[in-house]
Amino acid sequence: MGKPAYARNEIICADAADLCERVEPESVTLTVTSPPYRNAIDYSRDVDNARSGSKEWMRGVGTQTTAAYLGAMGRIFGQVFGATRDGGYCCIVVGDEVVDGKLIPLPSLLASGLAGRESVDDPEKWRLRDVIVWHKATSGRNGAGNRFGMFVRLPYPGYFRANIMHEYILVLQKGGRGATSRSEADRIPVNRVAKRELANSVWNIPPVPPLSASHPAPFPEQIPWRLITLLSARGDLVLDPMNGSGQTTKMARHLGRDYVGMDVRQEYVDLARRRLAEEPRPGAHLIPVFHKEAWSVDDQAGFFETEEADLSANMPAGYSLRFTSAEGGGGPGIRAHYENGESSHMCLVLSAAGRQVRLNLGRLEDGRSLLRRVLDGLPPSRFTAGAAGEAIETRMAGKRQAALAALDVLEERGLVAGIGGKGAALYELTEAGRSARRGIVGGRPPAAPGPGAAQQKIAAGRSSPAAASPAKPILI
Repeated sequence: MGKPAYARNEIICADAADLCERVEPESVTLTVTSPPYRNAIDYSRDVDNARSGSKEWMRGVGTQTTAAYLGAMGRIFGQVFGATRDGGYCCIVVGDEVVDGKLIPLPSLLASGLAGRESVDDPEKWRLRDVIVWHKATSGRNGAGNRFGMFVRLPYPGYFRANIMHEYILVLQKGGRGATSRSEADRIPVNRVAKRELANSVWNIPPVPPLSASHPAPFPEQIPWRLITLLSARGDLVLDPMNGSGQTTKMARHLGRDYVGMDVRQEYVDLARRRLAEEPRPGAHLIPVFHKEAWSVDDQAGFFETEEADLSANMPAGYSLRFTSAEGGGGPGIRAHYENGESSHMCLVLSAAGRQVRLNLGRLEDGRSLLRRVLDGLPPSRFTAGAAGEAIETRMAGKRQAALAALDVLEERGLVAGIGGKGAALYELTEAGRSARRGIVGGRPPAAPGPGAAQQKIAAGRSSPAAASPAKPILI
């Protein structure tokens, strides 16, 4: 048998160690990939769980040594080097690993092995062009990277460990520098996002929410969106030799590039192929805005240590504050609801414990939105707020707040009516709610009158917003 034909515009089930047999030499302009976590995730067990429906623990159970991992990565990226044309790039998303409290600096070790270290180029080595820090803007404090919790319990010298809020993007180049295109069609706008976010060595991108994809560790679509836009042109070949859930191949196809994806597990190959037809969801660009905060010798709960909170200052770009809802029953707290011109809803939860959670409720007309899923899942007769939670994924972070936030909007829009009750808030679907759920009412259902407050100030320890004048969207 001869060698298989070289792949192009395909996602194939193959081992990245055999890449040279499947990808044409010196044909790739850009590789964007995230290697499997060394010991943090057992991907085979994840696939077995999906097949059997079991929930066997799959994190932190690997046995591969660091030396073996680096050796395997060296062989794979050596073949990527051979498949890359002169001037082409390879971008590797990789993070440090913590094993028994010891931090393993995988990005540094990997870059040291792959890139030439001397001022004179080694023709067999990559050039290290950039190291970009991916700041996981919504991770760390409540996710797997939370290490500060021990210090909260024991706030004394020696107990401090930083929350892991970042990974690295190693930007490697083969040979000399060369522009891929000077075509006006490939020109990248030098706009405010480019100047204030893309230009920096720290990129602020939220991670993919848990359980939102059939893969244990997808990186966000915005990472390949940025790298493919910045480092390749239309018609160039983009490669991901460890394709996983298919973020790179999906975004390459959307951006008019040719693509090749490889994964050793057929289940992930099938997933990535299906996702090629999905609409891209790179999400909004986050631009950090810093404020000064004086150090205090007192313990502080968080958000409510200040005298008052201005909800307009927390307004997402492009949104205006529509109404607020007191949490009620569970101590002081508030939910601030925002809406943009497309009737997409956002909720900022300010809890008494000092935690801030931003929830994307979406558009009621979007059948995949959280708001619509809650409406479709509600019983037609009387129900408590807990019934709204049944329509939301079991392991979703902040499930109770998400259910309450959705009920706030549905009640404000006249689709759900609060009917009181003893000891628990009771609701029922209105006729407009039943009609909207059946899909026979077009347009926006009538909204019940709400507070209409665009700027609220909350006294510390209380939940008593006061109405003010309508706010304009804050645009970054």
